[in-house]
Amino acid sequence: MDNINGGCRYVVVSFAYTLILVFNFDNSVLLLEYSMGYRWTDSLELALDLIELHPEVDPMQLHFNELMNWVIALDNFDDDPKHCGERVLEAIQLAWIAEMD
Repeated sequence: MDNINGGCRYVVVSFAYTLILVFNFDNSVLLLEYSMGYRWTDSLELALDLIELHPEVDPMQLHFNELMNWVIALDNFDDDPKHCGERVLEAIQLAWIAEMD
């Protein structure tokens, strides 16, 4: 999105979980990047990261407590471990299986 506001031109671009703001004041540029971490509900994104980190793993053979620990250890993960439950882990596992097909 490109906007002109009070003589200042700025561009806002958003990609999935990253918001990038670029400000242009009199030919000077400031780049601000803010990344939001994954939540437990981001099952597809979590599965894709886990596939990349553990390509040799069969998700059908993975125990839920190990899956939970792997998700919590992801660099992009930013949610409360207490919000995790069996249904959440099952959704991540199913997304992982679907992506492997």
